[in-house]
Amino acid sequence: QGAVNQFHAFDPASQRKTYSLGLRDILESTFLPQLMKRLVPYPELEIVSQRIPRRDMETQLAAGKLDFAVDVLLPVSNQTSHQLLRRDRLVLVARSDHPLTGGKLTMEEYLKAKHVLVSSRTEGPGIEDFELSRLGVQRDIRLRCQHYFAACRVAEETDLLLTMPETYARIIAERASLTLMDPPTELPSIDVHLYWHKAYEKEPALIWFREQLREIA
Repeated sequence: QGAVNQFHAFDPASQRKTYSLGLRDILESTFLPQLMKRLVPYPELEIVSQRIPRRDMETQLAAGKLDFAVDVLLPVSNQTSHQLLRRDRLVLVARSDHPLTGGKLTMEEYLKAKHVLVSSRTEGPGIEDFELSRLGVQRDIRLRCQHYFAACRVAEETDLLLTMPETYARIIAERASLTLMDPPTELPSIDVHLYWHKAYEKEPALIWFREQLREIA
């Protein structure tokens, strides 16, 4: 296969190809607009974005049903390659006229406020809560929901504070009455990784597409 690939370079301008991506909702919003803008000169290329359960990611990559997956750092076997694409810091989101947006937020103010937690799980702490517990404090979570977009709509209409990745927060804040603030303490960053199966990593079409994703990130 490697010998054949040497003589069959991929030409995205003339060859037809469908790429299958495993993306969660927040990553669709941050990656797909830039990706599709980059692919405008290549009308023969098609993108299929789908949400794959994390437990099935490696199986789908190995079977060739998924070309790439983009997700947080996950434990994978040595048959799956991955590379850090982006490190996203966590910020606070509040409505523009929130009483706490006037200056630097203190830990006391942060703990007095009520919060939204976005999680696919029905219980358990968020990553920000692990750092808070290390400091010996706990925030007051009033709402737990599944999607950041819904959480932003809630924050826009109430005094609840939302902690979320900065890249997506800035996209939503451009179209909503929201303000971004620094948290009162340093919180863990969100490391976004690109995953692919080693069996296919030398295919010219996949090498080309992998580079597009790296440049976007």
